[in-house]
Amino acid sequence: MRHWLMLTAALPIGLTLSGCDNSKAANETNLAKAIQAYEKEHPGNLCGDFYGVKLSPVGTDFNPDTVQKNGLGAYETLQRLGYVTVENFQSPLLGAEPVLRVKPTQKFNDEIGIPAGDRVHSCYGTFTFKNVKKIVENTNSVEVEATVDQQATAAWTKNSELVRLFDFKAPASEGTRTYFMALEGNNWVVKAVRP
Repeated sequence: MRHWLMLTAALPIGLTLSGCDNSKAANETNLAKAIQAYEKEHPGNLCGDFYGVKLSPVGTDFNPDTVQKNGLGAYETLQRLGYVTVENFQSPLLGAEPVLRVKPTQKFNDEIGIPAGDRVHSCYGTFTFKNVKKIVENTNSVEVEATVDQQATAAWTKNSELVRLFDFKAPASEGTRTYFMALEGNNWVVKAVRP
């Protein structure tokens, strides 16, 4: 009789311990593991829009008289650094005045980002998961608000001239991201990440 009592007393403890290892549970440990696995395959890009000199992907036109009086200002710095070209352009439209066309180079696109008017979209750094702050559970999905380490790593962000031209503000070393996750089989999988 004594052995039977010991077995039944041990049974609930065994069930409780095995429940802790349930990979379907939306707990901090399981979700953190899923985020870390995702980051091994998809390193986080720190992206954003910032404003600076006006520049179109197809070129920005300037009146030569205006340029002669005022110069090209910030564009001259970008030209010197190899980020834009400045060329004479004659529009095929009848009666159109010749202009100076300032165009972003491939170097601009590769190293800084994509210009569109007075806005530049750039992925200028990286972020990595640090810890879980908050878990919001839905049916078979969760939203995980997490703390991340973030830093500007692009070479141009170390150039004081470019930082000033674009009025770029480096991100805080610690930020927040929301990971949208779904349960697939027995494991949590990251589906999207948003600031």
